Amino acid sequence: MKEIPGGLVEACIERAACTSCGMCARVCPGGHLEAGILPDNVDPVRGQVLAAFAAKATNRDVLRKGQSGGLVTALLLHLIQNGRIDGAFVSEMPGDGSLRPQVRLTNNPEEIMRTQGSKYCPIPVNEHLADWRHEQPPRRIAFVGLPCHVHGLRNLQTVMPKWNVEPYVTLGLFCDSMLSLTAMDYLIEKAGVSRERVATFRYKSKELGGWPGDIRIESRDGRVQPLSGDRRMECKNYFTPLRCRLCFDKLNFLADLSLGDAWGVQEDAEGTSVVIARTQRGMDVVTSARDAGEIDVTEISIDQILQGQGVESRRRDWSAYMTAWARMGRAIPQFDFWERSRSDVERVDLRPYERNLAYSWRLKTARSSREVVRKAKWSMLPRRLWAKWRPKRVARAVRNRLGRLGIK
Repeated sequence: MKEIPGGLVEACIERAACTSCGMCARVCPGGHLEAGILPDNVDPVRGQVLAAFAAKATNRDVLRKGQSGGLVTALLLHLIQNGRIDGAFVSEMPGDGSLRPQVRLTNNPEEIMRTQGSKYCPIPVNEHLADWRHEQPPRRIAFVGLPCHVHGLRNLQTVMPKWNVEPYVTLGLFCDSMLSLTAMDYLIEKAGVSRERVATFRYKSKELGGWPGDIRIESRDGRVQPLSGDRRMECKNYFTPLRCRLCFDKLNFLADLSLGDAWGVQEDAEGTSVVIARTQRGMDVVTSARDAGEIDVTEISIDQILQGQGVESRRRDWSAYMTAWARMGRAIPQFDFWERSRSDVERVDLRPYERNLAYSWRLKTARSSREVVRKAKWSMLPRRLWAKWRPKRVARAVRNRLGRLGIK
C-alpha cells in the first residue's frame, strides 16, 4: 500500500511477483462483494438483525475517553481479561507528528485504551492480517474495522480457502465515509497551528465540551488547540474519497456486532453507543459483558437506530451517487443486489452529486497535498461568504419591508 499526494492509500502491485491471476482484484472490496456473501433475503443497507441496544461502558475512564459510549474498548478489555481472545486488531493515532494511524495486534489493555476514538482517515488494516493468519494455530482475535475492512476480509475468506479462518468476533464500526489524510492538514491550518508543531490529532474529543466532541490538536510542547467539530462537517465534501461515495454499507452489515453513535436514540454529553447484534456470537459477547458489569445495556428497537442514522436518506444518496457516476461515463462497483436495493432517484437532481464526485476525483489526481488544501479553500469560499452575508441581507430586507408598512 502507498499514500498518494491527495491523501489516499492505494494498493501497489509488485510487478516482479505478479502472474496476472486476478486474485487481488477479486479480494479487493472496492469493486464488488463476492457472490454468496450476502443472503438473497437480506437488505444490505439494513443487514441481519438479532437485537439492538443502547449501551455504555461502566468504567468511567473508558467512557470518558471513548468516541461515544466507549463500547468497543469495554468489550475488548472484557474479552481479553476473561481469556476469550488472545488479542485484537486496533488502530492508534501516534504522538510522533506523522498523523498516520498505526495498526497493531495487541492484548495489552493500555495499548487498547490508547486506540480509543475515530480516526476518519484511510487505514491499511490488510497489511497486518498476514501476521495473524500465518501463525499456527492462529490466535483467537477480535477484528475491529470499517465496512470496507470487513468487506475485504469476507472477500478474502471466500476467494482463498486457506484464509477461511474466522476471527473470534468482528466489531464493525458505523461509517458515513472517511476523509482523506489531507483533511487534517486543512483543519490544522484553519486552527492556526503550524503543521510541523503538531504531535497528534483527534477528530472528536469529549474532553472539549462533551459528546459528540470537537477537534483536538495537540502540539509537541503539550499545548492543546480545540477546533469546532462543525469545521469537519464543513469540509467533508471536499475530502471524501471517491469509493466512499459509492459505498452502500453504513451500518457494517457483515460484522458480528455493529456499533456507532446514538444519534436520535440517546444524545447526552457523556456519550452513548448503539449496538446491532447480527450473529449469535455477537449477541453472546454483549450478554457476557453485561453480566460481568462491564457495560450498561438497554434493549431498543432497530427502527430507532435506522431512523437516527438516517438510513433511508443514505440509501438514496448511495443510489444517486452510483447513478451519477455511471452517467459521467465511469464504471460503478458491481453489486449483484444493486437493482433490488437501490432507491428511485428518477426525480433527484444529480448535479450536486456529480459535483461532489468531481471533488473526490481531485483527491486521486492531485499532485500535492498543498494543492488539495488550496482547492478546497477556494471551493468553500463562496459558501462561506454567503453564510456570512446572508443574515445581514435578510435583516435589511425585513427592516425595509417594515419601513414600507410604517412599522418601526
